[in-house]
Amino acid sequence: MHKLLQPNQEYIPNTIDSALLSGLLLENKARYADGSLIKPKKQEEIFNKRHKVIDPWRAEYLDAGFEQRDDGLYILFNHIIQPNNTLKPMNEGKLMHTLM
Repeated sequence: MHKLLQPNQEYIPNTIDSALLSGLLLENKARYADGSLIKPKKQEEIFNKRHKVIDPWRAEYLDAGFEQRDDGLYILFNHIIQPNNTLKPMNEGKLMHTLM
């Protein structure tokens, strides 16, 4: 997915972006790219499409990889494609108190 999006300056949202969007939708504070407020009914519809349990199941891509290291579990995110066609995370963070 990164290979499809990166040439057009598009990206896969990371877990932080996804959580922020969910919060904005719940508070009816989400806006369009031009800055205009999205109607509350539309915000509820978007939130439900992302979170409501329905059949068939659906999913969305999130830019998150995980790596176990000697000192703990890390989340890797904001990946970019390198010239050799590999993914490189631009950010990482050690996860604390993670439920496995």
